[in-house]
Amino acid sequence: MGLLVSGRPLEVQHFGFQLLQTLVSSQWEKFSADEHIQLARLALSLFQQVGRDREGWAVRSKAALVLALVAKRQGPSMVQELLPQLLNIARESPTHTEMVCMVLRLEAEELTQYTDDLDADQKRELLGALLHSLDSTLQDHFGEAMAAQGRGDSSAAALHNGVVTAAIEAVQAYLEWSPLGRVGASGLLSACAYLLTVPSHRMGSCGMLRQVSQRRQLQEETGVYNSVMATAGEALMHAAGQLLAPESARQLDYDGDADEFGQYLCETMAGFGTRSAFWHVLGTHMLAFTQHAYMLLAAKAMPFWTSLLTSTERSAARIEPLAPENSPIPLECVVVLMDLAGEQLRKGVHLVEADTELPPFFDTFEDYREFCLDYRSSLGKIARLTACLLPEPALAAASRRLSSALGVCSASGASLEEQQSQFEAAVVFLDSVVTQVSAAHLADPKPGSAAADKAGILRELQALLQQLLQARLSDPTLLNWHCRALEAFARCVSAFPDLMPVIMQKVFDMFSYVQFEGDPQDIPPPHPPPGWKDAFTAQHRAMRPHLTTLAGRMEEMWAAHKLGTGERNVLCDAMLAASASGGPELRTQVVEWVLGSIRSVWSDAAWQQHLSSTSAFLARFMPLQHSQQGAVEIEGRLARWEVFHHVHMISRTVKRMPACSSLTNAESVPGSAGWHALNGHLPWMLGPVLQIVRCLHSIYSPQALAALSEVAAALEMGPREKALYLKHRAKAAAAAQSDEEMREELYQTLGAMASQIAGWYQMTAVLPAWAAAIVGDLPIMPNQHLRLLTRHVISPLVKACPPAHRNTWLLPILAPLLPHVLARLSADWTRVVASSGAQAAAAAVNGAHTSEAAPEAESEVIAERLLRELTAEHVGLLTTLQDTGSGGIGAESAMAWLAREAPDTALCAAVTATAALWWPDEIVGKAATFCRGIVAMGAQSEQLRGFMEREMLRGAFAAVASSSVAQRADLLHLARDILALQLPLPPTPRQELLRLPAVSAEVVAGFEAAMMATRSEKDQRNLIRRLLFNSGAEDLQRSLGDWRPVMAFVNLAEPKLRVRHASVDEEGSSFHIPT
Repeated sequence: MGLLVSGRPLEVQHFGFQLLQTLVSSQWEKFSADEHIQLARLALSLFQQVGRDREGWAVRSKAALVLALVAKRQGPSMVQELLPQLLNIARESPTHTEMVCMVLRLEAEELTQYTDDLDADQKRELLGALLHSLDSTLQDHFGEAMAAQGRGDSSAAALHNGVVTAAIEAVQAYLEWSPLGRVGASGLLSACAYLLTVPSHRMGSCGMLRQVSQRRQLQEETGVYNSVMATAGEALMHAAGQLLAPESARQLDYDGDADEFGQYLCETMAGFGTRSAFWHVLGTHMLAFTQHAYMLLAAKAMPFWTSLLTSTERSAARIEPLAPENSPIPLECVVVLMDLAGEQLRKGVHLVEADTELPPFFDTFEDYREFCLDYRSSLGKIARLTACLLPEPALAAASRRLSSALGVCSASGASLEEQQSQFEAAVVFLDSVVTQVSAAHLADPKPGSAAADKAGILRELQALLQQLLQARLSDPTLLNWHCRALEAFARCVSAFPDLMPVIMQKVFDMFSYVQFEGDPQDIPPPHPPPGWKDAFTAQHRAMRPHLTTLAGRMEEMWAAHKLGTGERNVLCDAMLAASASGGPELRTQVVEWVLGSIRSVWSDAAWQQHLSSTSAFLARFMPLQHSQQGAVEIEGRLARWEVFHHVHMISRTVKRMPACSSLTNAESVPGSAGWHALNGHLPWMLGPVLQIVRCLHSIYSPQALAALSEVAAALEMGPREKALYLKHRAKAAAAAQSDEEMREELYQTLGAMASQIAGWYQMTAVLPAWAAAIVGDLPIMPNQHLRLLTRHVISPLVKACPPAHRNTWLLPILAPLLPHVLARLSADWTRVVASSGAQAAAAAVNGAHTSEAAPEAESEVIAERLLRELTAEHVGLLTTLQDTGSGGIGAESAMAWLAREAPDTALCAAVTATAALWWPDEIVGKAATFCRGIVAMGAQSEQLRGFMEREMLRGAFAAVASSSVAQRADLLHLARDILALQLPLPPTPRQELLRLPAVSAEVVAGFEAAMMATRSEKDQRNLIRRLLFNSGAEDLQRSLGDWRPVMAFVNLAEPKLRVRHASVDEEGSSFHIPT
């Protein structure tokens, strides 16, 4: 207590209160009832002392916090006993009044929700009295502050202003619960309206109005609710009007006097005005905010318009046709917003390079880039919504902006940067408008819409599309945006069949506008160029008649080396997409045309020999060449990328073709449930695919790594990869890139085949190769590869595999996989936990890590991240095993099947999930959910039941001690499921309870009786929580020390049948904070 003696330095007293706060927070349960009373008296005494000594704000706030915390720990009864004492203390000085307001703010939930001995009427009276008292406090002390400031007494003015600030914060805490009728009658809204003009209090006052504006009507009377909201809206409108006045407008600029307040006010008005009943009160001012040159301020107004236009669009969908007399907002306002969106885009909200000079209100390029993306997205949304309401004016506006931008692009004096920015803005606006109009007015015409309206829209769209087709741009950036503009017409291109050949010709012409760098048939880009592909694929029916012409043109360009391999694959992908909407015959023909050349290569015995072993694979696709400079280069680029293109095309074919409606049996009749266009291609395709997968996995074997010599480091993740070679490291990086891209493509292809093609499950001849490829190299597979394999192959197979084929296809994979992953994750998490402890100890002894340890630390961070990703993926696989899929009610899950056919493998899954309960990772919740599923299966498997009652229950208890609050709820759910599965308790779980330090047989008997006396899951969880807390285990006490009953919301709205509100302060009978 010596730290809290009056006169001690501020820092010492603050530290003392911090210790007292920690004592009350974490050690309260260790004190007796008498000691609780002594602590309460001590906190109140210190509270009064700090107020008398007028200590600094840091100490005053700590004293108030400790007193409020003691009151919460002691319970609602102390809060009610404390209230009259606080009112007496408030009379002593402004400092005491300020501190009382702090305590009232901290006790808001206790007074309104947790106080069970006050009924709703009494709580309403209490809240009304508090609001009236705080209102008086605000007015009186603000008046005193103004008077003191007039006298030149800055010290007294600061004291009274501190009271005003504390009272405002207290009011904000109670506004969440107070009946709105009491709020309106208290005078607080009038006080807020005035304080919005006072710079020192306007942020807090705006916060009060923000609290009011966020209230929903619920059970409030309509008249009262509308009256309060109108008053709040008028206050906000008046404050905005003052800021937007010409003489004050500069205050809203960056670093202006009202910079922060203007943004907060605009944000508050945006949230308040989105309700259609009140938008008209603030609409003019919100439009002015939106048009402001200060982008941060303008961005705060965007949610107002997007929400309002969304609700207007929904209303327009019910009222046809949209006209001025039945529009929820004036159509003139919609036109203004449409032009505003286009103009703001044109003014320069564009993505810039990292070295470009940033506006002064952004600290980093990433912050500016993120803002630009969000802001431009909001403008695009406004353009879309206005286009939905007024389609023809929006299309006309898009045409004007496109013409203007194309004019800038053709002007000789315009810089390239200006051309790019103007064309980008025009295309973003056009994309938003055309996409929305096509979806809302063409795809599914609205009921009541006239044919003439649709004809007018089609005329505008056709004129706009012809503008794009006539444009010729050569700059790569401009060409990219030109492609995106064409892509916008994907939904409506079928309405213009005569233009389809022109569009196709335009797309091919665009290839000749930009010169390729190097061989166009070299390594494809990671992603196809945006825009033009979707212009083909989005409307399949319109493209179907031109497939033969398209195929011929592709072959011509390919033979002339005017078409890159990646581009050819994407065009083939578009043809596959177009054929997918046709009949079985067309699909069969296109698949044969696309895959025929690949089959001729893959069916060759000499080519298959390259996949016969790891050494043959390396010799063909990754041969080593020693350069004259002494460096080692990886050759085989052409062979490597040829097989990559083949794999990529097979993958696209699998994903584009419609899936079988039934996977149980493959059928040869086109159009039947088990027919698929690729059923006949699987015999030549599946074997090589599995062989390639096996070879990629075996590259990480010791023999393969030794054969790769120095270049083996290219296959590893970590710091050594960054410093692999000074010369020719690009070829090593390219080899690693091709390996990773082909690996993921193959995984996705196998998963898609298993999920979509019924013929897959008839390919029993490849079962040995299947098992060898997927799980044959598990011990040498890196974590990142095992995660991808689980995500793209194993999890889809578990979901899709018909029950009749599980023993054949699924069991050979799960039987080795689950034990291996259990051992791997357990070992890796043990190392992570041990490493974390060692690092903490080293840091405590030696301080920060030395620079020499940085590379090792970086490797550990990467390894831990990969471990967490693998853990999440594997636990996701476990939860997939419990899913019954589309089998319907009563269908057997894969986990139930596994428990019957391979009990030891099923037990490995249960052990993994139980171990995951105390791994320091966010996956605990999903692991607990899986364990609860195991509990539900316990009656079907004695092996699982024995594990569940001992190891799983023990693991849940141990995990509660180290888990977060969110995870703790899942763990208590699990413990409850185990203990409530059979009551009275069987011997095994009873013995687990007796293992807890302070739990005796009598305690278990009482717990058991209480569990049997209630059927409520919540009550049973609370019984378990209380048992664990009182078990004598310190880690459980620390973990559960902050437990409180789940708060049930108490409705404090005025009863609608109430004739009159009780007076807030009738005849002076209600209490009042003295001022």
